[in-house]
Amino acid sequence: MLALLAIFFQCDDAYAGNYQLKDLESLEAQNNFREYLEHALDILPSKRNSHWEQMTKAMAEKYTEYLFKKPLVTQKDFNDLNKLSHWPVLQNDEFFGQNRSQISFKYLSQCLKKEKDRTSGQCHQDLRVFWSPEKQDLDLAYSLYQLFSPYLSEQIDEWFFFAKLLRSSLAPLYCKREEIRKIVWDKVKQDQNLILNDQIHSSCLLEMEKMARSYLQSNKNEDRKTGYLILKISQKLTQNDKDIYYFYYLLDTPGPGETFNLSWNNLKELKKHPARREELVNTLKQSKILPSKILGSFDEFKKKVILRNMAASIPEYLNFYSHTCLEFYAGLKSFPEGSPALHCRELFNLAKVEKNILPQQIIKAFYQNLE
Repeated sequence: MLALLAIFFQCDDAYAGNYQLKDLESLEAQNNFREYLEHALDILPSKRNSHWEQMTKAMAEKYTEYLFKKPLVTQKDFNDLNKLSHWPVLQNDEFFGQNRSQISFKYLSQCLKKEKDRTSGQCHQDLRVFWSPEKQDLDLAYSLYQLFSPYLSEQIDEWFFFAKLLRSSLAPLYCKREEIRKIVWDKVKQDQNLILNDQIHSSCLLEMEKMARSYLQSNKNEDRKTGYLILKISQKLTQNDKDIYYFYYLLDTPGPGETFNLSWNNLKELKKHPARREELVNTLKQSKILPSKILGSFDEFKKKVILRNMAASIPEYLNFYSHTCLEFYAGLKSFPEGSPALHCRELFNLAKVEKNILPQQIIKAFYQNLE
């Protein structure tokens, strides 16, 4: 008897693995998507006609509708959906792709809530399965980034979500969004080879022109370097941009090297070009903090040499800086955000002992207001 039952089930299993088109038609009529999808590939490739494709897409849609309604999407659901996504008939089905993305996002959200190791556990592994480099959905990329941002690691960082997108021809469209430009900026600041090696589409960099130019007046050297490089690579670097960059470098805490030499030579060039000096100073007047960090340096020799040459090459800036100091200390002007000149005392102390840094009249006026 047992032998007969075994033969029966063997036959049943053999039959179960060889559904015909009419069997699938019956399952479709019953809305039995589970059994249909289990046996849809029983049909030989040469027999998978447009009717089969239409039924298969409809059953896949029914399956995703079922998953939408489930309060909890399991890992098995996630894996089954992933397997379906590799079927040729569904790979280019936009509706199925959108549904899969939403359901997978739901699963990953639920996964993170219950997983203890949120930086390298199963959720991260499943994210890697789901988020392939070929995906071009910016909204989904940003949603996933926000979901996983508290749990990023060396294996999965911000660039994991956006690398492919920002190399594509659609990059300029993506980079119109401020939040994407901020992510690109932070990543380029960490690794400038991304733009040197064409890892970001050139048209994306064009969208960052305004942002890059604003950072040329940052108090942080890395921000200034990043802004300068983006403008240079995107061929948007103006003469005034160069003057600003080199001027800030000299008035920061410059060290020996190529950038110092370029900055020093640029300062000498400014002496010959009053129009460039005027444009530079007018730009600097808009800064929240005027460049002058060198004045707080303990390297007295370097400080004196730079200030002497600045007084000779661009006296307009020292004139503006010193008058800003006087206006602040004399109460001649209101500064709601505080004075943009942070090293007034250091400048005037140096000007007292170094000739030709500032006019004697303004030095006298400044110290009178300190009494």
